[in-house]
Amino acid sequence: MMASNNITKKDIFLLLANGDVDFSESNTERKIQRYVLDHLEQKAELKHYVIEHEGLKVSFNLYERDSVVFISKFNDLETSKNCSGESDIAKAMYLPNDMTLEKLSSNKLRFEKVFKCEMDCYGITDTDIDSLFTNGEVLFNHSYPNKKPNPLYFIEKEINDVTFIFWIEQGATKTRLNRIAKLKEDTDKSKTYAVEYLFSENPNCDCD
Repeated sequence: MMASNNITKKDIFLLLANGDVDFSESNTERKIQRYVLDHLEQKAELKHYVIEHEGLKVSFNLYERDSVVFISKFNDLETSKNCSGESDIAKAMYLPNDMTLEKLSSNKLRFEKVFKCEMDCYGITDTDIDSLFTNGEVLFNHSYPNKKPNPLYFIEKEINDVTFIFWIEQGATKTRLNRIAKLKEDTDKSKTYAVEYLFSENPNCDCD
């Protein structure tokens, strides 16, 4: 539905951030309802909200206990014939890359001592850090955006023809820059790899 109507993830998150709730079409009375997430059947209190922003109106089902929100309907849009064969299995939708970077950089940046040491070791400058929050690539498959209380992100950035992974933690008012790891040249990025292990030992820098 999104693809056939040129609706992007950014449109959805802008709607959630800036839209207006149409309470006349919403149902905020709590009721218990079952739903399926990751092929497992769950049960939680449900509320239904209709939100509109710049001509886009979307219905959301909010399951409060598990903090899960489903897009249940794109109001006023007809279902494309091309969507008839699509699976109804839910897929996670993350905040787009540029909005995630903007969100992280909107907080005051806190450089941990080991991070500053690794910056000096790898020759990474403050300008490089600025560009990290402009065009770095958030590794969503390795990050923990729903971690509470502090979401955790791994961000990939190429600097001077070398690929680095930055370990960054989002606090309530500060974004903590924790660690830097140099990606090994023989790492096959076409396959899933656990970026956490890149930080388990750092033979290039003595920053303990």
